[in-house]
Amino acid sequence: MKVEGLRNVDRALAALGKNQARGIMRRALVAAAKPIADEAASLAPEFRGDLQESIRYGSRLSRRQAAQQRRADRAAGRRDFVKLYVGAGPLPQAHLREFGTADIPPSPYMRPAWDKHGGARALSTILRELRAGYVRELAREARKAGGGRRRR
Repeated sequence: MKVEGLRNVDRALAALGKNQARGIMRRALVAAAKPIADEAASLAPEFRGDLQESIRYGSRLSRRQAAQQRRADRAAGRRDFVKLYVGAGPLPQAHLREFGTADIPPSPYMRPAWDKHGGARALSTILRELRAGYVRELAREARKAGGGRRRR
């Protein structure tokens, strides 16, 4: 999913600093990704290979998936600040179960999960979490500047 037009959010996060902004973004993306991963795991067909248990969210990919992503990013000229992936682990049958083969009918689990929890719903979760994280970080900075709590 690609989102454009959030310059004010970008400026506000940039004012906090790179590490704080990255942490806030990561927490917001996780909040939006968790329901998608949970739904996909519940919809995944039971089959040998632990497909259901392999469905996760995170910033790490398998070596093969990471190489494919680097090639795609290089071709598109992208360099993202924070990335989070949702999907099945590097199981050879994951995409075969989702889309089916000539012998196996499709058993979609990622697409219905995205349709239910992704898109505009995920974007609203991300924006809500960004706002909350920004406010938390500002309050934390104010406490640090004010000396925090005083001990008695």
